Amino acid sequence: AAEQYEAIVARYPDPVAQKALLAMYERAGLYDRVVRLARSILKQKEDPEVYYYLGRSLVELGKLEEAAGAFRRLVALEDGPDARLNLGYVYIRMEDYSEAQRVLGEGFRKFPDEPNIAFFLGVALVRGEKYEEAVEPLKRALELKPDDTDYLFELGVAYERSGRYDDAVRVFRRLLEIDPDHALALNYLGYMFAERGINLEEAREMIKRALEKEPDNGAFLDSMGWVYYQMGDLKEAERYLRKAVERDKENSVIWEHLGDLARRLGRKEEALKSWKRALKLDPSNTNVKEKIKQLEEGE
Repeated sequence: AAEQYEAIVARYPDPVAQKALLAMYERAGLYDRVVRLARSILKQKEDPEVYYYLGRSLVELGKLEEAAGAFRRLVALEDGPDARLNLGYVYIRMEDYSEAQRVLGEGFRKFPDEPNIAFFLGVALVRGEKYEEAVEPLKRALELKPDDTDYLFELGVAYERSGRYDDAVRVFRRLLEIDPDHALALNYLGYMFAERGINLEEAREMIKRALEKEPDNGAFLDSMGWVYYQMGDLKEAERYLRKAVERDKENSVIWEHLGDLARRLGRKEEALKSWKRALKLDPSNTNVKEKIKQLEEGE
């Protein structure tokens, strides 16, 4: 069918046939062809629908800067919620959180009843570490779609990171009522309890269920190791933390936990080595700096 359309489009460059061919290419995953044809069409005449095809295919090809250019032009031509959402999403993928916040923030004000605009604004604010600001759009997203587990998870993160511990627990528990097997929420809430040294049996059960879903997840293995550390079962803690670091050698938190465990077991050199590795991976971690300083000064 695509070959027939190509022949027709070559002879009679009709916009309807061109868009049908773009749709065929996109469905078939032929993103390079989408890009070539879309750019050819846009040289003749700007068309918002063609910019959608171009931007989406550039995202699929990993060409995020070019995709952002296509979606910026789309917003200039036709400033609707989908255009804003696509541009904001690309900026999040590019880790340009300030631009994502600007684009989606304007979208949130213009289109307050669009749940995905509100949600992705919240995501951009959380990624940009503006946790308190993220709460309002995420709550609005949940007013529009009350049982969406992605929305609930992100709101739980925003509450926890902004120090609203009880609100975070409430939101994660609500999420787990809707989806009892949500691995990320099971791990997140379990680790929150482990960090505070509370509800450790419940935390262990939660993280066990998360690990049943994703047995090789380094963060989940680290959480289980930390639960056992807080329980005082250092042998099991070490088993899980060593598994965790095998799976994820670039995670500073795991190295910090291994250092804490080694210090508690009296292995000072190993503790220093692990903490220094953690600090190299996350130079802003003042807690680790203090632990190294105290151990080196013979505290």
